[in-house]
Amino acid sequence: MYTSNGRAAPDRYVKLQLGFPDAGGVMTDFESFRAQTDAQGLFTFPKVPPGRHKLERLLRRVSGDTTSWTHQPRMEVEVTPGETKTVTIADTGSTVRATLRWPEGFVRDGSWRVGAMVSTPFPQPAPEVLSNPDALAKWRSSPEIQAAMAASRHYQFGENADGSWRVEDVPAGEYVVNFSAVKTGQTGIPSKDSLVAGVPLKIPADSTTATIDVGELVLRRLEQR
Repeated sequence: MYTSNGRAAPDRYVKLQLGFPDAGGVMTDFESFRAQTDAQGLFTFPKVPPGRHKLERLLRRVSGDTTSWTHQPRMEVEVTPGETKTVTIADTGSTVRATLRWPEGFVRDGSWRVGAMVSTPFPQPAPEVLSNPDALAKWRSSPEIQAAMAASRHYQFGENADGSWRVEDVPAGEYVVNFSAVKTGQTGIPSKDSLVAGVPLKIPADSTTATIDVGELVLRRLEQR
């Protein structure tokens, strides 16, 4: 069963990853062991082989003519031979909503790919490090940055039919809301024409607000260096 804040969560996509690929497990293809929850939040995976597996939530995102999926780990599950395993994925957290305003006179078409994410803040390298490949590699491999990468969390927005954006089940913490729009050419290769918008976000530990609206974010052109 899949619940969100104590209520059944219908129409959620769930994927079962067999074993642990980085430890000799089997990497399943995208269509295998994928399910969608029903109106009661129930889902079933028949004929699961015994072993330790991972349950992931799949988030579907449509941008223009492109559809992509984000995998968000939810829990580990161990199945023994002949067992019928019953589990509950219990998401808790707030729903974050945002609206996006494009530059005045701008017409959005299918050539623009929009990415939107709620992420934990991440350290940024100094300008002199950013322009030095060796220094940047050393910065990325430092224990502090490796620890920050391991602790980072990302929650991807989806676009609603009314043009607003929404992401569910974001736990308490401090985040940054980031939007980016990149124009692609006829070959599908991103151009240098980019738009960005962002705002800080804090969800208190004692938050009782089911939905947090960060308001309207105005896209601006990204300065190219």
